[in-house]
Amino acid sequence: MSLDSAISHRAPDDVDGLRRGARRIVVQPTVVVLVAALVALLPAWNPVWYQDDQLPTLFRTFHTSLAHESGVLYPRLAPELGFGYGRLLHQFYPPLGVELAAWLHALGLGYIDAARATFSLCLLASAFGMYAYARNVLGEPWPAALAAIAYVWAPYVLLDAHKGGVLGESVALAIMPCALLAMHRLAQNGGIAWLAAAAGALALVVLGHNITALFFVGLAAVYGVIVAVSERQPLPGHGLARRLALVVGSVALGLALAAIYWLPALAELHFSRVSEQRSGDFNVVRNLVDPSAILQPALLFDYYVETVPRFGLAAGALTVVAIVLVAAALLRRVTRTRPPHGQPTPRPDRVVLVAFGLCFIVVLLLQLRQTAIVWQLVPLISYVQFPQRLFVFGSFAGAVLFGAMPWALRSLGASARAARALALGTVIVLGATSLPGLFWTWPVAASHVITEDQVGIATAAERRLAERRAFDDYFPVWVEEDAALITRPPSPSRSELYEAASAGPVPRLRILERGYLSLRAETDADAPSSLVLHTFYFPGWLATADGLPLSVEPVGPIGLARVQVPAGRHLVEVWFGETPVRRLAILVSLGALAIVLLLLVRGLGSGRALAGLTAVLLIAIGPWLVHRALAPAIRPAVQAIDVDVTPTARLVGVETGQTVAARGDTISATLLWQATGYSSRDLQSGLRLVPSDSEQVVAERWARPDRERTPTGKWIVGELVPDTIQLRIPATARPGSYRLLAGLRDGEAPNRGLSALVPIATLDIR
Repeated sequence: MSLDSAISHRAPDDVDGLRRGARRIVVQPTVVVLVAALVALLPAWNPVWYQDDQLPTLFRTFHTSLAHESGVLYPRLAPELGFGYGRLLHQFYPPLGVELAAWLHALGLGYIDAARATFSLCLLASAFGMYAYARNVLGEPWPAALAAIAYVWAPYVLLDAHKGGVLGESVALAIMPCALLAMHRLAQNGGIAWLAAAAGALALVVLGHNITALFFVGLAAVYGVIVAVSERQPLPGHGLARRLALVVGSVALGLALAAIYWLPALAELHFSRVSEQRSGDFNVVRNLVDPSAILQPALLFDYYVETVPRFGLAAGALTVVAIVLVAAALLRRVTRTRPPHGQPTPRPDRVVLVAFGLCFIVVLLLQLRQTAIVWQLVPLISYVQFPQRLFVFGSFAGAVLFGAMPWALRSLGASARAARALALGTVIVLGATSLPGLFWTWPVAASHVITEDQVGIATAAERRLAERRAFDDYFPVWVEEDAALITRPPSPSRSELYEAASAGPVPRLRILERGYLSLRAETDADAPSSLVLHTFYFPGWLATADGLPLSVEPVGPIGLARVQVPAGRHLVEVWFGETPVRRLAILVSLGALAIVLLLLVRGLGSGRALAGLTAVLLIAIGPWLVHRALAPAIRPAVQAIDVDVTPTARLVGVETGQTVAARGDTISATLLWQATGYSSRDLQSGLRLVPSDSEQVVAERWARPDRERTPTGKWIVGELVPDTIQLRIPATARPGSYRLLAGLRDGEAPNRGLSALVPIATLDIR
């Protein structure tokens, strides 16, 4: 029986009851909030999807996933980023956002869809987190729903999630309401469980976005103090002193939980080129504006008009209206002995409303040129780059004030109908001014679109990223080359620097294993010699020879990691490990985690705490275990080769892992070159496919080594250069046995500058 026929057979009273029940469900505040959040996240699933920071998100997610598949739980370094020289990853970039995207990839989503889903989840969490927080502060569900809609439709929140694509900030925006809710409950009521919740949420904000956390942790502490001081209900223990101690303890415990990230990042910041974050276009003082430039001039928010955003005109004006209404309501309450008839109860937390009104005003004031002295004197905050990042807090404050407007209007004597009309009008104005720019404008060039199979390589895209100085900010200080020049051959004057760095004998190498961030090899040299890794040096690179420690240091204009190898035959192991400050940070985080678990056991009981911990572990680890079981990361074994291809280059190994292929397939091989001498010549490396019984060329590919990212003129003597080359087998190739040859040739004279070709594999083509 269909639903309609079932309803028609019911009594009239039953039918009316069903209809009323359906209407109640549809108009529930949580349902309205869900619909608003779904409208906000729809643009993330547009068929053509592009953001300012889309490519960094995808690259970092890919390499985070690759690290996990290789057994590295917390990847501080991504070896394939940075043009193949390795870019610092979780060492400085906040890990939570890309970890979440990589987790979604482990559930089966492609990298692009995982990024889309991450931003979508952030918007959903922002909406419902704000609803929960505002329900606590404002006291009623519908004002809380208004605050949630205002938050998820705030122009800056939508800018982060869509056109801007700032993953870390979107994650922080999603967690901030829950963090303040936990802090509010802790300062108001105490409780061991709320202490653990507040600390955990603060830690997640720190792990989500470093710049947001730089401001939010302090603001959350001030917020907790304000709530503790204004709370009049007695608290078991020592009253105010106990509340303040809990607030301070939650902040300290939250920072300890996140110490694995922020402590090494802060302590080792001087080893990076982070000073570039405060120069040129990224100088925060340079981005301060006059009062007339704080708001966008257009009523409809334009997400594409400016590189540096301004606060939305409609959202800003509505926030000012909300501040005026709330201030008037508060003043009227001070001057009246009893509230006006019909005032809704419970009332919102008025001290919190005042604090958010001041917060919004301060956010706007800090955009002005007159506040330059503040940005220059307060430690660390100049790393924010753009003062407009504070719009995060302005949007949050404005959303809470929007939710308080119906109460304020009724406190001033208006009717409930007028208050509802004001709330509905606010939603309509926000939607009409914030959403159209996302749905009506898609200025995306086809060249900007990146497909799923390009995420791992993305050479051209990464080169384009090099044009933006912000992506050089965490290059190690030993990298003297400009990022835009790293992939280009050196000028004559720069060649002299590379040649001067190329000193010392070169050991014979037999590579036993090449891991994710490690190398095991047998070396043989008549005198002390140099093994140079094709990676930027950063503290943490360690090496041993037969178990005894070796010196690792930066060398050359690119600051590569050089290992000093003793004379004789040795088993040399090189890996990227932890420094003392990183080990300390790990211990601090583990200790804080143990304290949080004990607090949860004490506050919730051992049974519920254990059940919750088990569920979290299954959710966090389960997808990775299944993913690794179904698609294990297997690096091809290294086939040892020891052939001098040119007077300055030796082929010491190859990774193929493929002996059978079909016509039309693309095969891949990683050649391992060793620079035995310096040459400024711009050579090309390549693969050539020939039948086993002839020299007829069936297919070949030549280019600068390592996907055109590593000119041979920048090879340092002793450097071990991985060189991955892909070669497509023609569909017209005849089935049979083929030889795969590798070599080097002069890029300017390929026909007469070809080196001897070295057989590296036999391929059966079917």
